[in-house]
Amino acid sequence: MNNLELVFGKGVGEFLIGGEIEIYTSKFDFEFYPKSENNEFSWDFYDFFDGSLNLYVDNGNKVDSIFCRKECYFRGQNLIGLTLEQFLELTQIEPTGNEKYYVTKGDSYQNQTCYDFEDDLGMQIWVYRKRIVTVCIFSFENVDD
Repeated sequence: MNNLELVFGKGVGEFLIGGEIEIYTSKFDFEFYPKSENNEFSWDFYDFFDGSLNLYVDNGNKVDSIFCRKECYFRGQNLIGLTLEQFLELTQIEPTGNEKYYVTKGDSYQNQTCYDFEDDLGMQIWVYRKRIVTVCIFSFENVDD
């Protein structure tokens, strides 16, 4: 797999917020998932590395958000699988808020907590059973106040 080192506010490895999706689809194998016609909040997304990395794109086919589900490194440490406390100690940042969500996972559901780091970083971490399961990076400049 590619080096997926987190760069706050920019992206993960060579996958950058605002990058043209064609840059990545021409280099890596992927699966495409079109947005749902029944959901106005749905986005087209591209799945890379067998579900490890999802790139969501805007209407101009530019990367709007990046979801890391298996690997996302910071200072050489994989953030996926860390506890919230380990993450906070490693990064030396504090969340700006959090909210609980009931998330579908195949045929089952999980109660996950989403921690926001929007004010400074354009990032969220999703925690299930006290462990990080997803790191999301997005352009915080596009977040409505």
